[in-house]
Amino acid sequence: MLSIADLWKQGKIIINRIRFGLVLLFLLAMIGAKDEFQPKMFLIHMIGTCTMGFYCALAYVLEKKTNPPTWFHKILILMDTLVLSLTIILDCSLSLEEAEAALSNAVVYFIFFFNAIYSGFLGDRKFVLMNSLLGSVLSAIALIVAVNVGGIQLSVDPKQSQEIGYVGLAGEVMKPIFIMIAGYIVSLLVQLLT
Repeated sequence: MLSIADLWKQGKIIINRIRFGLVLLFLLAMIGAKDEFQPKMFLIHMIGTCTMGFYCALAYVLEKKTNPPTWFHKILILMDTLVLSLTIILDCSLSLEEAEAALSNAVVYFIFFFNAIYSGFLGDRKFVLMNSLLGSVLSAIALIVAVNVGGIQLSVDPKQSQEIGYVGLAGEVMKPIFIMIAGYIVSLLVQLLT
């Protein structure tokens, strides 16, 4: 079992292993659900996954040959947040159907929480907060794009929010807030452990 000191030392390796697992999971999920994706949506997700896979492999090779500085791994974590967010934002910009699918995909939003957790493996509380703030802002931008470009209607009526083209206002507004709160909680744990 790793001690806290070992976790801070090995954090960047553990983060890249988690990233590799996510890339494999994304690829398998996309291959399995290829027929359920709209072609543009599938392309967006494939480009995002391959991009993530590329810099995951790059980090692995660099870690074997050298010892990249912590800032390098922080950039990769920010890239994870950007790639995930851009995938959602681009999905929301395609059409009403894709925007609704992107907003209702709880798994994609759950990955923001993984991201907040593994960003804490570097032992930097401020970085966890910054990364979570970035994810929260980009998640809010995805909602704005879904409404203004994708054509989604926000509703406070529970029955109407079940209809095609509508989503619940409270649930969508809470997503960015939850992302920020998750990051704040992780940052408190990092502070406690350092």
